[in-house]
Amino acid sequence: MSEIVAQHQVSNGGNVFIYQIENEYGDQWKNVVAKTPNPSAISYMELLESCARNAGIDVPLIHNNPNMNTKSWSKDYGAGVGGDVDIYGLDSYPSCWSCNLSECTGTNGAYVDFQVSEYYTNFLQVSPTQPSFLAEFQGGSYNPWGGPEGGCINVGSGREILSYSVPPHDSFQSYRPSYFEILFIKKTLLTPTVARLLVLIG
Repeated sequence: MSEIVAQHQVSNGGNVFIYQIENEYGDQWKNVVAKTPNPSAISYMELLESCARNAGIDVPLIHNNPNMNTKSWSKDYGAGVGGDVDIYGLDSYPSCWSCNLSECTGTNGAYVDFQVSEYYTNFLQVSPTQPSFLAEFQGGSYNPWGGPEGGCINVGSGREILSYSVPPHDSFQSYRPSYFEILFIKKTLLTPTVARLLVLIG
């Protein structure tokens, strides 16, 4: 896969300008506050990065942390322990990622629709020398098996989320969001069809 992608990098006249090495693997630390390294996780990330580089990937490597608590893989936070990528990325869903709200209580406690998160301080702490990058930002919610026919009725639509999150927004400062789960519903089908679309807003 990396060898195929490498042919399409900007360095080869293509349009690939960043390369995501992993997704939501925020396990660099056994203890985040104490910055106690997790050797097995670091070895895993370094193996992935080495494989990508050996296959010809020369654009910056990125990663998507599952939340602001993991603080993993940033070359600014606990630098030198290994496994760091070139650009630290963050995952955030201000609304529930599912039409079933009971699925959204495990990580952040009680669900609050469109709860505002303050990203700027996290970026200052974890990646002050890098672009502030929301590698995965909510663009909608998926409808699980047994969900409401026609889609979500209890969470914001993709349009509302985009209106909420597109700059200017005080909590973002300087950032690049990548919208995930923009929903497309085919009304001709009995079961809604969901397509995931990744859009980078520059």
